[in-house]
Amino acid sequence: MRLALFVGDDLHSHILAHRLAAEAVGAGVSLHVYLPARRSSRRVAEGSFAEYQALEIDLLEREIYPALFRRVWTSGVRLAPLAFEALHGIHAEPVEDINEPAFLERLGAAHHDLAISVRCLQKFGREIIAIHRRDHDLPRLWNLHPGRLPAFRGVCCFFRQLAGADLAGRYTLHVVDPGWDTGPVILRDAGVLQPGRSVLSNYCRAAPAGARMILDAVGRFRRGDLPPPSRQDHARAAYWSTPTAEEIAAAATLGVRLADRAEVAEDVKALLGVEIGRRAEPG
Repeated sequence: MRLALFVGDDLHSHILAHRLAAEAVGAGVSLHVYLPARRSSRRVAEGSFAEYQALEIDLLEREIYPALFRRVWTSGVRLAPLAFEALHGIHAEPVEDINEPAFLERLGAAHHDLAISVRCLQKFGREIIAIHRRDHDLPRLWNLHPGRLPAFRGVCCFFRQLAGADLAGRYTLHVVDPGWDTGPVILRDAGVLQPGRSVLSNYCRAAPAGARMILDAVGRFRRGDLPPPSRQDHARAAYWSTPTAEEIAAAATLGVRLADRAEVAEDVKALLGVEIGRRAEPG
């Protein structure tokens, strides 16, 4: 089974991808990782949310991957592709634009059996969706969405769930269609978020379950016993954008923290085996 994995540039996505890669061969999955560039500036947001985004991304680039290779971080050098090759023997390919014609041509020629997005922040256009359709068969481009659909579409949905004490359901695996998080649902994760830990820690701690969910879905697809996708109830949908400073402050009064560096250091050590500094960051 040839699986293409489109992986975002955040800590959660890379933890999930490495956990999946470690188990892929044993599950009969040949994995090819694509690393799409972030299309908009990660620092558009201000205040606490900008700090949260920077922490999640910069930990990977400046601390975690350099620690894996025992080297000092160098600006402009991407270690993620090297890590997938060195740790798992898997090719990881940076992609500037997933909808660019030359990339689409190469993607089509690769003949992947399935493609799954894990927090890819580029929107999949109609052409790339069409590449993964096989006549009347189940569409073969899926998205692992962190959040319970359709109530939590959009971004930073774990923050919304924690702020609303709505903890059930960490992931929804769904078919990619031209909308944002609107495609039919394939599988749902029954796990719950942990209200005593920060948003970023919840993302990290959920990642192994997300990897297992993907492997389970791929295995069931291969055996032909995956249930038919179910249409989302769009009347019950809510789409969430990045939280405002006011929303973050209101959530903080309920004990919801965006990130805590010391806490995430524990998660990174447990999940990736990497020691990073434990200095606390503003939550």
